[in-house]
Amino acid sequence: MLDATLRQRFDWIITIDTGNIRDDLLALAKRTFEVFAGTYGEVALQLRSDARRFPEVHAFAAPYREMMVLQGRRIVRRALDRGELPGKAKPGLILDMLIGGIINHIVSTPEKLRDNMLANSDSFVTTIVEIILQGIQNIS
Repeated sequence: MLDATLRQRFDWIITIDTGNIRDDLLALAKRTFEVFAGTYGEVALQLRSDARRFPEVHAFAAPYREMMVLQGRRIVRRALDRGELPGKAKPGLILDMLIGGIINHIVSTPEKLRDNMLANSDSFVTTIVEIILQGIQNIS
């Protein structure tokens, strides 16, 4: 049952391919925000924590985590192949900034500000994507 749940919750990343890095990162950011700010967002975080402590959970969850990382990097590599990003752009770093920034924003927002955070999620994800893309263009 957990296997089916994980597939349903996390296989969405495979479908992201708009042909444009900005739109791809926006789709990834919006969905990531929805997942981690949603009803079961803390479950995803807890699963990651448990995977570090319990080998049997790690063995079970590792394929999903690896799939997410590989698919995310494919999004950036396609953009590199299309010439949308400079050759020095690092897929892992781009995703660390995007996904890490979103998760940090969600978990560090005080409960009293949560409704405001949720109401402004589109603005937040658009801003973080724009900052990342602008920063990538300045890589020398």
